[in-house]
Amino acid sequence: MSEVKCSWVPGTLDTLHVVIGERTARLKVVQLRQLFGIQALNAIYLQGYYQTVADQDIIERILAA
Repeated sequence: MSEVKCSWVPGTLDTLHVVIGERTARLKVVQLRQLFGIQALNAIYLQGYYQTVADQDIIERILAA
């Protein structure tokens, strides 16, 4: 399991910058909702970031996106 941190890509309304350890990726808000649920969506809109711990299957799906 690894820590996943998401924040907005500046100037966008639907794209997130994702950091997993030393790796980075981009993710659409729709994908965030599909992977982590409504609580992730609420956090990203209300706080501007979302942080959680994910298993290897989810991490591979994020990095493949």
